[in-house]
Amino acid sequence: MAIYRRTQDYESNKALLILSIVVMVAGILILFSSFMTWTAGQTGWSLKGSFNQGDRSYSINPFYSYGGDVYLLFSGLCSLILGALIALAGLVMLASFTRLLSGLAVFTSFVASVMAIFNTVTIARLHSGMGSGMYVFLISSLVALVCSAMSQSSPFLVPVDREVV
Repeated sequence: MAIYRRTQDYESNKALLILSIVVMVAGILILFSSFMTWTAGQTGWSLKGSFNQGDRSYSINPFYSYGGDVYLLFSGLCSLILGALIALAGLVMLASFTRLLSGLAVFTSFVASVMAIFNTVTIARLHSGMGSGMYVFLISSLVALVCSAMSQSSPFLVPVDREVV
């Protein structure tokens, strides 16, 4: 006589694989956007020192530049760090096929999205024209935020009941 007992195995869902790849690629694009043109001939990386934008003079700080009157520009160093963390989280999620670092990806992509929105508003208020790097930074950080939040909140491990003899 055979004794049957129920076990739960987990069947991996391909959606987690796709979302992990998208998060990793978005992080890499954020890294690359740091060295692309953000505004008026300035790259994100060149914004980490003091510079003049229009009639404003910005202070020396490696992470952000503040020109008074709430003209705040985050530098490419911030996007470089956040892009590396998002890409690392996507790589770990892809390699382990789990949601291990999706919380880190959600947090860092949220911070990157807020920084990109601040930069976009500042550049629009200064009427200096957005460069392609700023568009890449903004779109990639929003895509990373949506995909990492989807990987965090959705049940990507579906229990499958099977009987074992």
